[in-house]
Amino acid sequence: NDDEFAPVLRYIQAGHFQEALNVLNGMQNRSARWYYYSAVVNARLGNQIQALQHAEKAVLMEPGNMQYRQLYSMLQNAGSAYGQQSRKYGRPLGMPGQLCLCLCMSHGCGPCYVIPC
Repeated sequence: NDDEFAPVLRYIQAGHFQEALNVLNGMQNRSARWYYYSAVVNARLGNQIQALQHAEKAVLMEPGNMQYRQLYSMLQNAGSAYGQQSRKYGRPLGMPGQLCLCLCMSHGCGPCYVIPC
């Protein structure tokens, strides 16, 4: 049920990622959608490993969901770009600001909400 994720989405839209994570952590049902939102929030908080693991879990749970696959691919590519830039310049590259996604409230991708970058 997407209604249970409405508070999470509102926090994400407002840029309150820690609050969104707190709501997610309080949920009992860990569906593919839960792992997707958790991946988005963790990425924005700078928890790249957790974000990548949760995005992968969402894809494994619903392999046909292109939204989940797109996020997983973006996180994988960001990780590889991070490593390349770090080696090139000898310093880390801040990935959270690079993650811009369109979050949809329904699996049919009805109204679209963009995460602020």
